[in-house]
Amino acid sequence: MTDNDNLGSKTDITFDLEFIQFYSEIRKTQTENVFILFNHGSFYTLHDNNAEYVSKNFLNTTESLKIFQTKDFHTVCYTWISQTRFSSLIRHLLIENNFAVEIYSKTNPKSNIKQWRLEIEASPGCLGPFENLLYDADVNISIQLLAVYIVDNDEDEDRNNHVSVVSIDPMACQIFIGHFQDNDCLRYLETILVRLNPKECFIPDSGSHSKKLTQLLKRNHVMIRKYSIQYQNDIVKLEKIFKNLAVPECREMIENFLQQTTGYTHEILCPLYPLLSKQKLLVDDVESLVDYPFGCFFINIINPKQFVRLDLSSIQHLHLFPSKLNSKSKQSLFQILNQCKTYCGMKLLEQFIRQPSTDRMTIQTRLDIVEFFLENSSIMDSIREQILPRIPDMTKLYKKLTAGHYQIKDVFQLYFILEYLRQLKIVFDNYDCPFPSVVQQVLINKLLKILTQTNQLYIRLVQALDLTSYAEHNEFKLNVKTFPELTEIHSLMEQLSKQVRDEHRSLQKKYDNGISLEQNSDLGWYYEVSKKNIDIINKSIVYQTISSKSEKSMKFFTRLLNEINDEFLDFAKQFEKLSKNCMRLLLKECQDDLYRISSIQSYISLLDILTSFAKVTADFPIPLKKPTILESDANEIELKQFRHPILESINGGQFVPNDIRFSESLKAFIITGPNMGGKSTLLRSVALSILMAQIGCFVPCESARISITDAIYTRMSSSDDLSLGMSTFMAEMCEIAGVLKSATSNSLILIDELGRSTSTNDGFGLAQSIIEHIARNIRAYTLFATHFHNLGSSLTKGLINRLHMESSFNEQKQLIIHYRALSDQQSQYNSQSFGIEVMKSVGMPEHIIHSAQDRLERIYDSTIDSKIFNEAMDLITDETDSSISNSIEKILNLV
Repeated sequence: MTDNDNLGSKTDITFDLEFIQFYSEIRKTQTENVFILFNHGSFYTLHDNNAEYVSKNFLNTTESLKIFQTKDFHTVCYTWISQTRFSSLIRHLLIENNFAVEIYSKTNPKSNIKQWRLEIEASPGCLGPFENLLYDADVNISIQLLAVYIVDNDEDEDRNNHVSVVSIDPMACQIFIGHFQDNDCLRYLETILVRLNPKECFIPDSGSHSKKLTQLLKRNHVMIRKYSIQYQNDIVKLEKIFKNLAVPECREMIENFLQQTTGYTHEILCPLYPLLSKQKLLVDDVESLVDYPFGCFFINIINPKQFVRLDLSSIQHLHLFPSKLNSKSKQSLFQILNQCKTYCGMKLLEQFIRQPSTDRMTIQTRLDIVEFFLENSSIMDSIREQILPRIPDMTKLYKKLTAGHYQIKDVFQLYFILEYLRQLKIVFDNYDCPFPSVVQQVLINKLLKILTQTNQLYIRLVQALDLTSYAEHNEFKLNVKTFPELTEIHSLMEQLSKQVRDEHRSLQKKYDNGISLEQNSDLGWYYEVSKKNIDIINKSIVYQTISSKSEKSMKFFTRLLNEINDEFLDFAKQFEKLSKNCMRLLLKECQDDLYRISSIQSYISLLDILTSFAKVTADFPIPLKKPTILESDANEIELKQFRHPILESINGGQFVPNDIRFSESLKAFIITGPNMGGKSTLLRSVALSILMAQIGCFVPCESARISITDAIYTRMSSSDDLSLGMSTFMAEMCEIAGVLKSATSNSLILIDELGRSTSTNDGFGLAQSIIEHIARNIRAYTLFATHFHNLGSSLTKGLINRLHMESSFNEQKQLIIHYRALSDQQSQYNSQSFGIEVMKSVGMPEHIIHSAQDRLERIYDSTIDSKIFNEAMDLITDETDSSISNSIEKILNLV
């Protein structure tokens, strides 16, 4: 078979009637987002819609599509994939685009019955047999399979929902479990979706929340699966399996969690069922299984109130992570802050950004440690250059060691990790001053505790591994002196090796070092000589040649090598088999300590992130400052000369800084000005500064005082959401409704150009109602950027005047207008429109610019003044509070 790159030379495939009939049957039950592949031995085929998608999006050519017609005039559209491109296609479907995959193969070819059957089934949350294949090729793969259960509240719709969530990460051997109350928008559940970033989610096949839950998952691009809740009598069995899966140090935590949530045990464990079933961990008698992963999973209790609430739209609006289009250029906060040296550090940084902390002590601890590394750059550099780059992927290593897919080099990796921790201690010991208390507690004391806990494991590995052989020859071997069963056979192999080396020395002496001795796991010992020295070799010593004419050297056996190789290779196979058994016994002996890899990983990843923050701060084009973190009830956010960190990094300090100060009596700002005047950038700058502070990073400000925020909500420029069947206006309203229902007085709300998709008057009335409702009733930190012309327009003046006419606003001073207007003399432009200047800067044709200027002048000439505008607005909009309340109520009812 040729590869897909040469599709033109590929002979068309002929499908027999049996295949046509089989495919016709399964096509009837094929579900959306599932790709079906047929294994024909040396290649795979896909058909109909699957074939069209793969041709256009993976092979990037429609020429790969073929048509086959049977004698009965059945038409089959197909494309084919070679074995060499199969793994790339699987990654494209499962990892990059969240599709499920089913692979069908024929039964044993030697069998008389050659029927097609389902051989492999995989999905984004359960890679199945592709797990090791994909993870070995790309460590950035993150797998989360999640399940949700919500208690129905049909009797009282205003009562909070009880939500249970369970998630499993099979690669990291982690299970997340949580039970909490949520509002009607499922805002806390969305927070968990953002934090865990699952690929696939199981939801009950019935319930009053199915529609909202489905919309939430689709909005977050999560594949949806349904499960039945008819197995409620299996809760005792689920609890038993759950405890057996947990590592020893997590079992007490599980007991406490279940006791604290007494009365909800069924709801909590119910979503565990489909996850265990999908991962093939749902068994009847766990004690009878040898390969069952006893004590391998780390259990994490989910409490969404510990983190800042972020939704997917906020992550996208604030450019927190790179998109597929700009994954290489540094145009996201993650890329700016990611100076991590380890894989576990990068994964934890992603988690930090997805869910910043709301605990003041945690934030302050991180900031103090970052400050310590900034003041002690020699320690930071030693850690970043000598220790962290050598740390392997501990998630992958732990998975291999516990699942039995390890090799001897993986056991060496475990030893190296423990050795690097001891080198890290030496780095800290060389510091000749007293450590700050926070560094002593979080870094030094915890390191000493880990070293104590893993000391026995370290000693056992030192005894078991041949470290001398590794240091001298870079060979991974067990220490034969530690394992008596290896001693005898190793001695026999050494005797044979000595005979070979003696003969080699004799030949080198005779032929002036013209012959080299090589060894191959298949061939054994052999000699190699270059073609130009062949003539000087005595043909009598050559017993058998093994090189081809095209090679630049000749490989051959002597009679002695030929006699020794058979015996040596036989001994080598026995030695390898015994070594594997010794490694298995060694890891079984150390099994109770293997789970400590998780503690090491947590420690190393935090150390990596904090040194990364210090490195970013030291190298940033403009100074980053340590923020002052206040309790949430302080109701104060003050940012002086704040900047946009991503733009600063790209432009090297060309950003114009701004000041802003929120207080108890002054929590809302209206930002207005021309297009491209920086309104959106200002909003994002405030949010990014607060977010950076609450993950424990220094901020791009001259100074910052920040009260803990519990959520960041953004409503910025939208477009139609075709996946949910929403227009731009409906998408805006749904986002705003969710914000109004979920925000608190400690939330940050950013609203940019609300109502742009509506008419001017409608947009004005909508904006007025929403901003007044937030300022009066929610009292959240609010930045409202309006696109209603610029500050000179009577429309914006009317909006400002109407808001200030409300006596409640004048008394409480909850709303102010923040802007800086340039006079004509200060402006670098000679027109009245910033938009006109933008048209000039991009080289727009002159006749279009002149036409736009003429139209703009006519608009200015016809503009009414603010008094006339207010009188008109009185006729359009009722000033009573009930009108505002009715407007808000209509918006809230959208969700």
